[in-house]
Amino acid sequence: MGKKESEKLKKYLVLKNSILSLSTFFRIIRGIGEEPLSVVITDWIENILNHEGDSYRDSEKR
Repeated sequence: MGKKESEKLKKYLVLKNSILSLSTFFRIIRGIGEEPLSVVITDWIENILNHEGDSYRDSEKR
């Protein structure tokens, strides 16, 4: 998917050395550590759910 969508990704990311391989991606994730990664992903999901909840509530007001 990454290689197929690389032109779109370049709009948002600096891809100096192309798309990361899957093994490189996993090494980076492993290097971050389980606890910090868990905190970041939990916060990210909560933000998405809160935003979607706001959008849903806004649509109900119409």
